[in-house]
Amino acid sequence: MIVLDVAAIALAGLIALHGLWWTVLALAALPRPRPAPRAPRSWRLAVIVPAHDEERLIGRCLASLRATPWRPAPEIVVVADNCSDSTAALARGFDVTVLARDDRTKVGKSYALQHALAELESRPSPPDEVVVVDADSVVGPAFFEGLATALDGGAAAAQAYYEAEPAVAPTARLRRLAFALTHWARPLGSRRLGLGTGIKGNGFAVRWEFARLALGADGLAEDAAATLALARRSQVVAFAPHATLAAPMAASAAEARRQEGRWEQGRLSLAVHALTIAAGQLCRGRFGAAAAAVEVATLPLSLLGFGAVIAFGLGLAGVGSLPLALVALGSLASFVLVGLAAARTPLDQLVALASLPAFLLNKLRLYLGLVAGRGPTGWARTRR
Repeated sequence: MIVLDVAAIALAGLIALHGLWWTVLALAALPRPRPAPRAPRSWRLAVIVPAHDEERLIGRCLASLRATPWRPAPEIVVVADNCSDSTAALARGFDVTVLARDDRTKVGKSYALQHALAELESRPSPPDEVVVVDADSVVGPAFFEGLATALDGGAAAAQAYYEAEPAVAPTARLRRLAFALTHWARPLGSRRLGLGTGIKGNGFAVRWEFARLALGADGLAEDAAATLALARRSQVVAFAPHATLAAPMAASAAEARRQEGRWEQGRLSLAVHALTIAAGQLCRGRFGAAAAAVEVATLPLSLLGFGAVIAFGLGLAGVGSLPLALVALGSLASFVLVGLAAARTPLDQLVALASLPAFLLNKLRLYLGLVAGRGPTGWARTRR
């Protein structure tokens, strides 16, 4: 019984630490960002757009990149990666550099990024900054300005605000709320506290001297691996709130489960490595890099929610600590409420919370699959 008590207390304590820290970040994110200052340096940019069978969406992506007022105009490099449709032909119509890659033994976004990087490295004059934008995304007018301003502050990389597009499907609408918490409230709070954030896989920029380090990462969560590769070198990823881009979410609950399974299995596999890097950076006084590594090691909100319910149930049964279990539940609830307020979430979007039970059931199936060893074994395109 003592062992069960200790386990229940440890579970509730771990959840409370997550929830309380995230609430602190969300509180710091409450004030609206001030207008962005103009970047004092005209960075020469190269934009890599990895694309696998994206003929339906790549046109609007390239049009939005071309419409930005940044000068000199960035070079856009589209990697038509193992495509079986007209992605490459459509991209050529936008007067961009198109690299067609066909290698069925090396499938995934990381290979496409490394292919484009090798092309840029062969140039006599490489760019100052490499930007990565997924082919299904649309960037805002201040996208490049915001990223360049963040890099002018001395960061090795910068992450834009990557938001989910408005959707009708209940799962996609809930994920839009989740993106507001993880892609706005937490990184903006970290920025306000002088800490680093993580690369989110889409809409990020990296200085040329760190491009090979960041874009050479692979695995199921190449964005988390890139964050850790930079943090290990004491390099910080800065959040750029004025740089925005949006992309559609998965078309169905099954697709969302497969996509999130890839993300979460990849991140969980890096947790111990992330904590090791965080400890090393803390010992060196590199708090920004340590915070980014800790962010990679944090558990998913939905998994923490399941754990909080279990801890509460055990507390009611006299196992563990009921007050600590209540703190754990309350801390998660406070983060969600304050985080959505920080993101200025319209009230009409909150109706998506009505589908939360079905969303959590889908998540439960995901986690049971991971425990049973039925997680993703490689990269697969998400249907949107």
